[in-house]
Amino acid sequence: MADRGKREPTLGVREIDGVEAAGAKVRMLGTSLPVYAYSTDGLLIDTGPTRLEQVFMPFFRDRRIDRLAVTHVHEDHCGQAAALQAEKGVTACVPRGAEERALRRARLPLYRRIFWGPRPAFAPEAFPDRIETERHTFEVVRAPGHTRDHVCLFESSRRWLFSGDVYTRSQPSLIFGEEDVPELVRTLNRLLELDVGTLFCAHAGVVEDGWRALATKRDYLLRIGEQVRHYRKLGYSLKRIDRVLFPKKPAMTRISLGEWSSLNLVRGAASLSEVGDQRSEIGIQYRK
Repeated sequence: MADRGKREPTLGVREIDGVEAAGAKVRMLGTSLPVYAYSTDGLLIDTGPTRLEQVFMPFFRDRRIDRLAVTHVHEDHCGQAAALQAEKGVTACVPRGAEERALRRARLPLYRRIFWGPRPAFAPEAFPDRIETERHTFEVVRAPGHTRDHVCLFESSRRWLFSGDVYTRSQPSLIFGEEDVPELVRTLNRLLELDVGTLFCAHAGVVEDGWRALATKRDYLLRIGEQVRHYRKLGYSLKRIDRVLFPKKPAMTRISLGEWSSLNLVRGAASLSEVGDQRSEIGIQYRK
């Protein structure tokens, strides 16, 4: 069925090994993006944006939520934190260093306010080193790249990784303006040292072979870095390289005035020489 732009979003809920994955899509001007929140054993990981509050809130009301874990304070991950605190009085953990931003209503570009909705202020607490629930222990893993203070949650006994925006897709053609590609590669290298089974991504949803997905994205970014360095040696500007590698420009690049663009990816990949081709054995010999 064609997307007519005014269709009301619906919530899909799927249970995987004791984790409930709740997801819905945000649509605007031909652009569609899924958003997921995850609930397990009284812990909610991310909330989705305020634009989906009417869709997600009935799900939240029907679950026991003792604590909210916010992987980073972008509006599509904690837009409903204030409403959850008002409704359920839950503690909201944010990455260390992000507390001040959480305490203030986010100042967002117009397209983000329209696409995701506002991000009200909420009361944060800094993440501890690990979060204990009745049945699980989640290690809080520092995972900068998408933002400087991004974190993931890893439950080693179940091999679960709640990855926020570290993964999103294996071969992105555009990235966010503040994203640090070399730092993201370093993060992916560190995560590949973990025994990751299922990946719970805030936008891609549930990825069964999470380790392979992370390795695929890391190697893709390194390949883009190799291509950018090749064209730079030929004297190409970064804008020309962008046109060669990513000739098609999605609507989001225009809508965001370049905040989401392939040029951001090319610029970031140009700095990957600082990281080096850290493919190591874990990156080349995929596990069977």
